[in-house]
Amino acid sequence: MASYLTLGEQQARQALVEKPVYFADDADLDPSFFPNGAAPRAASPQRTFHSQYLIWIEELKNRAYDPIAPSTLANFISCAKTILSVVGPSTPLEGFKNQKMQKFVQDVKRFNWAPATLAQHILIIKLIIASATDEEGEQLFPRVWNRRLINAPRVERSKQKTPKLTKGDVEKLIRNAASDQERLFYAFLCGSGLRASEAQAVRVGGSDSQTSWDQAKATISVRTGCFRNVETGRTKTIAGQRTVFLHSELNQALIVFAAREKREAGSFLFQSKPGEPIRLSTVRDRMAKCIPGAAPHAARRFYISWLRKCRVMEEIIRSQVGHAAESITDIYSFQDENTVRAAIEAAGLGFNIDGKEAPAKD
Repeated sequence: MASYLTLGEQQARQALVEKPVYFADDADLDPSFFPNGAAPRAASPQRTFHSQYLIWIEELKNRAYDPIAPSTLANFISCAKTILSVVGPSTPLEGFKNQKMQKFVQDVKRFNWAPATLAQHILIIKLIIASATDEEGEQLFPRVWNRRLINAPRVERSKQKTPKLTKGDVEKLIRNAASDQERLFYAFLCGSGLRASEAQAVRVGGSDSQTSWDQAKATISVRTGCFRNVETGRTKTIAGQRTVFLHSELNQALIVFAAREKREAGSFLFQSKPGEPIRLSTVRDRMAKCIPGAAPHAARRFYISWLRKCRVMEEIIRSQVGHAAESITDIYSFQDENTVRAAIEAAGLGFNIDGKEAPAKD
């Protein structure tokens, strides 16, 4: 008597012994069956600049392997919105290639962007397109970008705007400051090398998760910065988490200021209002009025330049300003606290903390 397998048994046998069960679709039918001679394919959702921009930004916000700084995210969003207004939010990613990128470069000439600004917008276009991937993370629209065809101007580092401060500029800022706090804030920026956002976040003896000033040790433990006057809970980079050693003269000035202003433990050292950090927008405006083109980041350049002039080891400079090691040798090398303190004390501040000009020599 013949033995028959059920349909389910047949499919199981076929999957285990021969090959997976095959399910026919429209592509298996005779092409003549269709009016146009070909089987229609299921339409996949079209990726446009706007739809992919939303996906890309959401991925950046939730990125765990390399968290993005709030200031960087805000900059990306601002640039992306400009890009959408130029290329059009409904423009498909699939057709955006070298010629379309070339047209973008031509279209934005009306903005009179510096080459570095244009390069940043081009990079963001590339990032948005590259972020369109399938379930396996493979790019849906891989590109080979042709620099010659795109024809964007080259970014020349020597021509980029990098505002700098001289010793005379620093002392002029201190002399013309509207308040004791503003005067000391300029000195603190130029004498510590902190980023302006880090200086905003400095608290008097804060917790381990906060950027705090220890007046007894004359150090700043950098653990967070501020963005739009709110603590971010992180530094710009991992290397930004560091201990900064202050020159004794600057530390003493901070002690006098904190006592006079009655700064309580845990409060912000520099405040615009009680309980709020100093506003950088005000600092920027006053710096630019006093010295055209000056900005808070120029103080950081002054600090690095001064330490180099005093022949402080590059390793110590990087550790003070929060720059990552450049080589394996840097990672292996280590300078103890006493060595760093001695180097900072020997270098001095590079300016008169009271802003007074040195008397002219006869």
